[in-house]
Amino acid sequence: MSYPLRAGVLHGLLFVLVAVAFILPVLFGAAALLPVPLAAWASVVLAALALVDASYHAFSPSQRPTRGLRALSAVGSAALIAGWLVWLRIYNTIDLVSATPYRIGTFLLAVGAVLSAFCLAIALTHRGTR
Repeated sequence: MSYPLRAGVLHGLLFVLVAVAFILPVLFGAAALLPVPLAAWASVVLAALALVDASYHAFSPSQRPTRGLRALSAVGSAALIAGWLVWLRIYNTIDLVSATPYRIGTFLLAVGAVLSAFCLAIALTHRGTR
């Protein structure tokens, strides 16, 4: 399985988890469709897998065509891990809802969601070596 295909699958799953547990509830003002702790830990595990996959042989000459995708994947995965960990802390402490961690967690999850969508789009349009 090629790296763009693996990245596309991982970031597709990450985007769906963020959309179902974070984006849709914010847009529609409803409860999350998945429990937040379940979605958060599943996203952290998937993002860690994406981070490891992006870093594996990232600087070898044969991986040159996918370096940009690997860099976006690593930054997006790190943002999602940090964002979900902040949101888990907020979820367990009601006093933090209107504080700075709320803004930081929301920002990191939004950045991670956008970068996951970009990684998915790049992976789907990747043509391979020429």
